[in-house]
Amino acid sequence: MDKNEILKDLKKVDLNLIKKSDIKMFQAEKMAVEYYNDAVDNIVEGNTDIAVIKLKKVLSLSPDFSEAEQLLERLSDYEKTHSIGDKVYESMHGRDVNAKMHLPGRKTLPQKLNIRPRVLLKIILVIVVIAFTVAASLVIFKLFDKEPSIEGNDNKEITYSQEEVNVLNARIEELEDSIAKSESETQEALTASTGSAEAISLLEEERVELKAQLDLYKAAVLLEREEYEESADIAKGLNVEVYKGADKELYNEVYNIAVFQAADSLYKLGLSLNSQKDYAGAIEHLEKVDDYMPDFEELGNCYYNLGKAYYEIDRADKSLELYQYIQLNMPGFENQTGLLYYAGKAYQKLDQFEKAREMYNLLISEYPDSSLVGYAKDRLKEID
Repeated sequence: MDKNEILKDLKKVDLNLIKKSDIKMFQAEKMAVEYYNDAVDNIVEGNTDIAVIKLKKVLSLSPDFSEAEQLLERLSDYEKTHSIGDKVYESMHGRDVNAKMHLPGRKTLPQKLNIRPRVLLKIILVIVVIAFTVAASLVIFKLFDKEPSIEGNDNKEITYSQEEVNVLNARIEELEDSIAKSESETQEALTASTGSAEAISLLEEERVELKAQLDLYKAAVLLEREEYEESADIAKGLNVEVYKGADKELYNEVYNIAVFQAADSLYKLGLSLNSQKDYAGAIEHLEKVDDYMPDFEELGNCYYNLGKAYYEIDRADKSLELYQYIQLNMPGFENQTGLLYYAGKAYQKLDQFEKAREMYNLLISEYPDSSLVGYAKDRLKEID
């Protein structure tokens, strides 16, 4: 079987058409269709090995997807009868390798790319290693993946034995070592190459794309393990433009959940440490919140408590800076009484007594029923 036979009658599934019909699709089925469409793109582009991985993912999500099963069978036959060199030839010439004409003086692929044959072989082998790494990461992601609940079914908690967890953790470590090794070998091959800048650029682009997939799956696994900061750190470094179809949907889900959970967990731990009078620890955690989520809904309260922690370690200047930021940029901040009182204390500690009086008097006049009014009056007596 040649590539033209596979391409014959090959077409994507129109999701928009399905949405307009009365057909109801579960989330897993929708993701399966998107993976199938990605596989079609991979085949057209000549990346049949990646298409095989995507089609296997399709069948794991939707075992009854007959088109995917048939296409995978045809692709498997094609993969068995075509070497990497054959596929490279067909991608360059647009025809089956068995139909090629042996013309005198025709240049080989290494000659066209101006790369030594041994170096080209090494580059190809490294790319294949990366492709297998992607496949392995997909398997791990599948093990951790929890499908959306279906209405009417009983919710079942998925648990793993300690032995299974240990095996998965060990496999993740192996994957990380494999990624590092693949990157090193690819860079070594590219450095040794005497090929054109265009050829090297294409190889590097392919490597970056595969690395982006690995990083996405790694972030997803860390999210499932509730290692939110680590997951968010990876997600923040990903380029959304690289992903499409189901991978883009996965990126959006991982990014949005990971950055929120990272910010929320840092915020809650920071408040807890503040209440325990571990002010240095509170500062360390609260200062990171807006790094992960600048529009975090509790950001005003985060800055407020961060200011109180700084005050306790004799950094009233930092406290005042945070309080002034809240006053200028967060007009909807609810705890105005606390803000005025602690801003007054910060001014007082910095010997800016007129400003301190202004804050205390404003609190007393604007919020006469506040429990902090008595304390504000005591501070005014200290100043006088």
